Amino acid sequence: MFMRKYYATLRNYKSLILIALPILFVVIGVMLGMVKLTKDEFADENGIGNQTNDMIVTFTFLFLVNFAFALNSTVYASFPVLEREKKIKYVLRVLGCRTFPYWAGTFAFDMLLILGINLVITLLVFVLNLHILQENLGPFLGLMIIYSFAIVTTSYLYGFLYDKVSTVYKSYAAFYFFALYILPAVLIAIFEFYEVNKTF
Repeated sequence: MFMRKYYATLRNYKSLILIALPILFVVIGVMLGMVKLTKDEFADENGIGNQTNDMIVTFTFLFLVNFAFALNSTVYASFPVLEREKKIKYVLRVLGCRTFPYWAGTFAFDMLLILGINLVITLLVFVLNLHILQENLGPFLGLMIIYSFAIVTTSYLYGFLYDKVSTVYKSYAAFYFFALYILPAVLIAIFEFYEVNKTF
């Protein structure tokens, strides 16, 4: 089952684009932000300007990383839908493939794929010289691994809402980014703002 997912992903140009293009967006977005925010723009004798620039660039990086995960989560959600749509899963079941090996092989490949993407993102932390993330590399890696597990499993879960793989490619990334990332972040920010203002 692992090799089936491996070959199906490598032979699908849409999957390859949804894996590589988001990383390119992260690099270009952060580099454009770094060009816009030069180190001397807000600098003062206390180095507060440099800290502000580092925070802005780090926030931009993390925002674009979430955007990248939203785009490549489509790869994880689309494959089970494709196999259900083309009746491949039914054929595999008739040929004797049990449910556990099917999902274990698919999950193993997807986790290796997203861990590879995490490795690229970690290398970008050093290439782009993001000081805040370098100083907190342990928690950052731990959270990314937990987040990766959540991305893959929720993509499988929400993939059951779709009947056609074309619909997954058209709408899942937007659903993931806005409903599963932006909306909870906004609600948390509103709740924390309310809690802070309630104490005064």
